[in-house]
Amino acid sequence: MPRNLSAGRSATQIGPLTAKGMNAARTACPVLRALRPESDSIEVRVANHSVVLPTSAFDALLEILDLLSLGSGVRIVPIDDELTTEEAARMLGVSRPHLVKLLEKGELPFTKVGARRRIRAADLARYLELRTEQQRAGRAEFDRIASRLRAQLR
Repeated sequence: MPRNLSAGRSATQIGPLTAKGMNAARTACPVLRALRPESDSIEVRVANHSVVLPTSAFDALLEILDLLSLGSGVRIVPIDDELTTEEAARMLGVSRPHLVKLLEKGELPFTKVGARRRIRAADLARYLELRTEQQRAGRAEFDRIASRLRAQLR
């Protein structure tokens, strides 16, 4: 269901698929991944129509299919668009008051439009990547400590 954004564009939301749709996405992923070109474009043909797409759009399609095959819904938001605190909190999986605390602590840049805070989608994506990397590093450190403890207990 599209939502109007700035400059007349809209975000696209794809809800979780049925079991049949998830299975179709699961089947399509490995086939399309095997076809992924090394060049910067790919020709896509449907019936008697064909179009050339940038490889980055094809990669995005693969990511979408991966998420849909796992039962997740997908939301596509233009990277330069601004999100409300409610939208950003939902995308982060946190409450709006928690997000506001993060904003006020300076962990995530924002602008104010009147009394309302707005977060750029690009900044939110960067924050998500950083948070994911910190979680990976934390898990790796935990694994190292657990390995040392197991070795000492033997």
